[in-house]
Amino acid sequence: MKLAIFDFDGTLLMKDTLPLLGQEWLRQGKSRYRFWQTWVRCSPPLILYKLGLTPREKMKVRIMAQFHTIFKNMTRVEIDLFFNKAYPGIARHFNPRVLEELQR
Repeated sequence: MKLAIFDFDGTLLMKDTLPLLGQEWLRQGKSRYRFWQTWVRCSPPLILYKLGLTPREKMKVRIMAQFHTIFKNMTRVEIDLFFNKAYPGIARHFNPRVLEELQR
């Protein structure tokens, strides 16, 4: 059985998930153009949120809808490889309290 856990509220990771994935993207030598293109697409909802013009939940949904485009035209194998390589860097930021709960 596979388990997928998504961290939208800062419980699983001690850092924000998407910037962390972006750092991993660059660390792995992936396209800087695609990285910046993705962040430009994610900026409008974030700006609207920071200006108080959109609720947090709506901002998160819109950013997630844009962020996934960073993986556009990648095969499932390439995406799996990205996350397998990213895991050690991401694992350092796991929330220890959540890990304790998962191990129960």
